[in-house]
Amino acid sequence: MHILIKKILYLLNYINKGCNKNTINKNFCIFFMNLTTIRFLIALKNHSILKKEVLIYRYSKSIIHVLTALYQEGYIQSFKILNNKLVYIALRYYFNKPILKNLKLISTLSKPTYLTLKSLYNITDNKNTIFFSTSKGIKTLYQCKREKLGGEALFSC
Repeated sequence: MHILIKKILYLLNYINKGCNKNTINKNFCIFFMNLTTIRFLIALKNHSILKKEVLIYRYSKSIIHVLTALYQEGYIQSFKILNNKLVYIALRYYFNKPILKNLKLISTLSKPTYLTLKSLYNITDNKNTIFFSTSKGIKTLYQCKREKLGGEALFSC
């Protein structure tokens, strides 16, 4: 119990310094929706709507976490880090229609949306995939229900 209190105090101290996403210990990772991530998701949606095949964007650790989650769910074809400055992203289409056309931001800088485990079970949206920031990284709604985690709702596709 004493170690948990130290971790929480350290986390609160770290957040007050203005950091958006950082690994505090190897087992403890927290992710906040920041301006870089919001701009990236908007660029991803715009490139998808314009039927561009690739998107080249600035490298950021928060963007890599989002890309990993999108890749695991099949929303992008692939991504590659180019010399730790740029990220090359291949977009995915289904019968020449953009998959990321319905991407919507849920949390913003001024209004983060947090959901508990109890409120997650009330969501019955089977058409869209909702991505959450949890204590174990970025997870989908299904993964959060399976692992019994709550967190901040980031965006939906």
